[in-house]
This record gives sequence, C-alpha cells and structure tokens, in this order.
Amino acid sequence: MDEFGSRIHRSEEPTFSVVPFFFCGDKMMYSLLFPVVSVPAGEEVTCGYPRLKNASSKEMKMALKYPWELSDLSEIDFSQSEPDLDYFMSGRHMEILPDDDYEIPSLVHEPKIHLYTDYPEVSEFLRDPRFYSTSDKTKAHILWLSERLYDYKSLADSRGELFYVSQFPSEQVLINKDLLAIVCRQSCEEEDSNINTFENSPKWLPTTYSLMIELPQFVSYFQNREKRNLDNVWICKPFNLARGLDIYVTDNLTEIIRLSEARPMVACKYVTDPVLFPKENVGLVKMDLRFIVLLRSIQDFELFVYERFWLRFANKPFSLEDFEDYEKHFTVMNYNDFPLQQMFCHDFIKQFEEAHSPHKWSDVENSIYKMIKDIFIASALREPPAGIGTFPGSRAMYGLDIMLEWDRTYDEPRINPILLEVNWMPDCKRACDYYPEFYDDVFSVLFLNEINGKHVVQL
Repeated sequence: MDEFGSRIHRSEEPTFSVVPFFFCGDKMMYSLLFPVVSVPAGEEVTCGYPRLKNASSKEMKMALKYPWELSDLSEIDFSQSEPDLDYFMSGRHMEILPDDDYEIPSLVHEPKIHLYTDYPEVSEFLRDPRFYSTSDKTKAHILWLSERLYDYKSLADSRGELFYVSQFPSEQVLINKDLLAIVCRQSCEEEDSNINTFENSPKWLPTTYSLMIELPQFVSYFQNREKRNLDNVWICKPFNLARGLDIYVTDNLTEIIRLSEARPMVACKYVTDPVLFPKENVGLVKMDLRFIVLLRSIQDFELFVYERFWLRFANKPFSLEDFEDYEKHFTVMNYNDFPLQQMFCHDFIKQFEEAHSPHKWSDVENSIYKMIKDIFIASALREPPAGIGTFPGSRAMYGLDIMLEWDRTYDEPRINPILLEVNWMPDCKRACDYYPEFYDDVFSVLFLNEINGKHVVQL
C-alpha cells in the first residue's frame, strides 16, 4: 500500500476492497479500490484486515490484527505439534505409482544407458561413455528432470517398462521449508523437544514457525522472548523459493506479520552467533556451506554425501544491525551483481583451522554428516504425504545449505552445524567448473553402484 492506501482504516466489516493490479503496459503495480457494499456519500472508506476472513480462531484474529491493534498474546501456548495430513497435502499432489510388485533392471551391466535430461550442465559434463543422451523420453533408462513428475504409472505404462528418475515421491517434506521443519522436529528425543527452553530442538534446526498456521504461537514465542530480554532477530523465507529470493531479516514483529500476507512463509530464528571467516581486506564475514547429498534408496537407506563442498561468503563484516544490507547478512552472491568470492574446500579447511584453532575441521565435518543422516532418517519416519515415499527407480541429488554456529553453553565453546534449507536438484554449475568429473561421480554412485574413487562418503 502506498502513502494513500496506507491511510485507509481497517475494519472487520469493510466498505471497500483493495486489490493489487499489475499493468503490463508500463510494468507498474497499482492498487485498485472499489466498494463492496452500497456506501452513502460522506461515509468513511474502510478496507479489511489481510487474511482475517480465513482466520480459524480468536487467537489467529488477534495475531493478524496486531500491526493495527497491539495485543499481548504471550499467554498462548507456543509449543508446536504436527499438523494433520490435510496440511501436508495443501496445494500439493500425491504421486501415482505403479503396482507394488514391480522391479527395475539394474543398469550395472547395461552397455548403453540412455539418458534424457533438460539440464545443460549434465549434457556438457557427463563424460562417462556408458551414458548416452537421448531426446526421446520414452526410450530413456534415466529421466534427469527439472520438472516434478507426479504420474509415474502412466509414464511407465506408455513405455511398457519402468525407469529411473531423479526424484522421490513426497520429497516435498524435505524441500518445502515448512514441512522440513515439521519433519526434522521428529528427530528430537522426547526429553529434548521442549521448546520452552528457548533453544533449538534439535540443536541443528533453527526454531521455525509456519506463519500460515502457527502465527499466534509465533507471536506468543516472540513476546515471551522479548519479556526475557532474549534476542529476537528472525529470518523470514517463502515455503518453496531458493537462491535467496524474497528473504528478509528483521527483529520487528509487525514487519514479520505483514510479510506473511504476501505469500506462505516461515519465520526461522536467525543465527546471531555464527562462526565467521576472515575475508581478506574485508574482515570477519558470514559464510555458509553447500553439501551435495545423493539418495539412492530410502527403503534400504542408501545415502551418500559428496566430500567436496562449496563455500559462500558475505561481502561485508557481520554485525547484528543493518538487516536490510544484503551483503552483510546474505551469502548468495552468484545470482546478482555483487562480488563473488570462490574457494576450493581444501583451501578453506586450512584457513578455517588457522582462524579457529584448536577446532579441527574433521570434528566439524563429522557433526555435519551426523546431522545430514538424522535429517533423512526423520524424513522416512512417516508414510507419505507426511514422509518421503519409495519408488525403486528413484534416485535423487539434493543441496543442503548449512551454517556453523558457536555453542557457548559449555566451558569451552563448541561448533554446531545449523541447517538452513534443502534444495532439490541444485544448481551445480560451480561444482562442474571446480571438478569436471562431478557428474561422472554422481551418476556412477546413483545408477552404477560405484563408490570407490567417486569422492563420496556413505552415511
């Protein structure tokens, strides 16, 4: 709302409606104002509270109206519980799978493996002579797709045989940020899962609330932290976007509530004590790490992590201020015009241990690997749609973004990994530029069961 629209008072029985209108002619966004009831001359123009008509409870109404009518919701129970199955299916589709008695022949002894892909990096960098590209989906042994596949059965029937595909049924429990938080909370031990301690549960998962269904609980949690003089910096993210799109860092409760009007979002506790990296000629900056994880089977739990990881750095020294400064608080620089620092992981490890002695990277790495294993175990605890599904031809690659945080609850500070998000079919252009054999390694592990010499660790 512009200067004019923001002056329109809100009402639970509005006389006018305001809706956004994008005009392609001048590529501008406008607000359209029109009456929804007959309004006598001289009567005040009012508009509704965003999302209020769909509010399911008195507490939700209070939370949604908070930016205009401040209220204390701190008495609301802010503990979290798993939503019903309808929530897991909201706006999503269940995959249609073939019958349970199907088998897929191994590709290990196949002399000519046909691959269909719409990823140019795969076509360019997959050089293993056993794989041949084809433009015909119906003749491919492997479908390496950038689009979601939902009807496995019809595709199998049309081909007369089953196939391998680069995704798992119901993997949205990993790649949608709201569902990921729900699933990961299942990995907590019962005695460690009390959110009332105001600590992450599990330690590697930032406290995360869905602003769609947990807004009252979030407001209560925020206000209870405020009463205890705990920091209240949060990062708000859309459920299903990546590459740093539409993400905000703020300690303003009203801003967080208003952000939830634009699209479904989660509020995650911001990492306020990150392990920093000494960037030459800049100072101590934020960093995060991208790990590539290969899932060969969820049923038999065949999970691998690529030993080579990628670094991303902020461009300005870190501090808990200037939250709108992208180069201070964000590390994704390769999709915009900001300077991008690149570094091989072996060079990073050497500098990391020099900067953070006596901490050993091998110890940090082991804690990261354990966290990754716990995430995927948690994703398989429930049947779809509340957990990841099985299909014998499913093989998948995920990119896990991880930050490191100081844990100062011990006599000697420790370094804990923190999960930021899980990305489906991540952008691997940098991986190929650094290591041209990257896709040869990935396809050998996923489809040929070859592990030795492929730079992977089985979890």
